[in-house]
Amino acid sequence: GNRGAVALPQPSYNSNRMGKVVVRIWVDRNGNVTKVDAPYQGSTLTDEDLVAQAKSAAMRAKFDPSPNAAEVQTGTITYNFKRVN
Repeated sequence: GNRGAVALPQPSYNSNRMGKVVVRIWVDRNGNVTKVDAPYQGSTLTDEDLVAQAKSAAMRAKFDPSPNAAEVQTGTITYNFKRVN
């Protein structure tokens, strides 16, 4: 719904796995993420720990409030996990 992110927390990451986890999100009118589903279409990682970290970060995300928006809007957040040096 073209709503900007107010906060996009990054997941904790302490692995050498590389790839991306796409998280589908549901956002209410107040900009709060109310539900997540992952791994979603486009994900290249299915590692349970990384998916859980991505879902946890997505639940803490916050978007611009929009009182005139649909009661619930959906979208995705993509987390790219890169090797830690």
